[in-house]
Amino acid sequence: QVYYQGALFQNQITTFSGGGRRTRSAHGYYPFPSFPFPEVPQYCSFYRERRVTKEVFYAALNSTLAEYGVLEEDTCNRDSNGNLVSGVTGGFAACEAHLEESFAL
Repeated sequence: QVYYQGALFQNQITTFSGGGRRTRSAHGYYPFPSFPFPEVPQYCSFYRERRVTKEVFYAALNSTLAEYGVLEEDTCNRDSNGNLVSGVTGGFAACEAHLEESFAL
């Protein structure tokens, strides 16, 4: 379970499905009490994951960026609301720095 300011925000269920893979589903809830029905799920998500080496992960990331034509200057320089982050220059190096910082947590 994931909480935001003391309120249930997301409930996750993970199943280890074999072959180095896991399946995760999540139900999201509106975490603010002013919402009329905070206990009613707002969304559901489904993920299939597998463990890979750092090299495989970054190769797949680069491949996906190229496949979708993401411009270097539009890569990894925005916050979760889509706003440009001051002082951050986009590019693969910015993605790698952000991810490496996250992995260290």
